[in-house]
Amino acid sequence: MNKNFAMHLSGVLEGMSYTQAVKVIEGLTERPAFILHDTEELGEVENYTIRFETLIDFRDKRELMLNGNYENSLEKYCIESFYYRIEINPTEEEMVDFLEDFGGDFGEELDKADLTYEVSRIIEERLYDFNFEEVLSYFEDVRTVWDVLVDDEGHFYRAGNDELMSY
Repeated sequence: MNKNFAMHLSGVLEGMSYTQAVKVIEGLTERPAFILHDTEELGEVENYTIRFETLIDFRDKRELMLNGNYENSLEKYCIESFYYRIEINPTEEEMVDFLEDFGGDFGEELDKADLTYEVSRIIEERLYDFNFEEVLSYFEDVRTVWDVLVDDEGHFYRAGNDELMSY
C-alpha cells in the first residue's frame, strides 16, 4: 500500500478527539494491538501557552507475547506512528477552575506564571492517564492536531494535505 492512505487518514483524523481517533486506528489493525503512548510538553507558540504532544505507536500484542518483538501493527499501511498535539490558551479563570478540581484550591494565590506551571503539571499527569477529553473540556481556546508519520525520519501528513512534511 502506498503513502496515499496515510495522507487520507490524516484528513480523516483531523478534528477527532483522542478516543475517536484511536478507535478508528485500532480498526485498521488485523490482530489486537497495544498502544505505546509518550507525552512531552512543548514550548509556547502562536498564542498557545500550554502545549503537549503525544507519540502513539500501535504494536502487535501477539507478536510481543510470542516472540518479544515490538512489531508495528500498521506497517502494511506505510504508517510508522502518530503524533497527537493539544494546544491550549487558557484564561486565568479556566486555570483556577481546573486547579480547584484537580489540584486543590490554591489557584487564586498564584501569579500567572506559577498558575500556568501548576496547570501544565497537572495536565501532564492527566494525559499520561489518557484523559485527553477530560482535560480539554475545561478550556475554550483549544486546538488539536493529528500527524500521521510515514517513516522513522520524521516525515508525516497532516490534515489530508498532500504535501509530505517533516519535523
